[in-house]
Amino acid sequence: MFDNFELNKCHIVEETYHDEDGDDKKATVKFVAEMALRESGEVTGFMETSEFERAKTHGGWLYRNGTIDAVPDEVLVKNLDTKKD
Repeated sequence: MFDNFELNKCHIVEETYHDEDGDDKKATVKFVAEMALRESGEVTGFMETSEFERAKTHGGWLYRNGTIDAVPDEVLVKNLDTKKD
């Protein structure tokens, strides 16, 4: 679905690290992605709240899941080039 889009910007709105037993093993990141349709250049965006977990083998962050929402107006106007019609 997103193959027809080019990612222009990714703005992190909020990040939270969840301390378990003195070690940050989980994190939540809320970000806004701005994309442009390759054919027309039309700009659109979405906001995702993603959950990550530390890998037990190599210690890197692994994507667990995420929830996609519409971009709030204040974030859209303040941080992205898209304009509300």
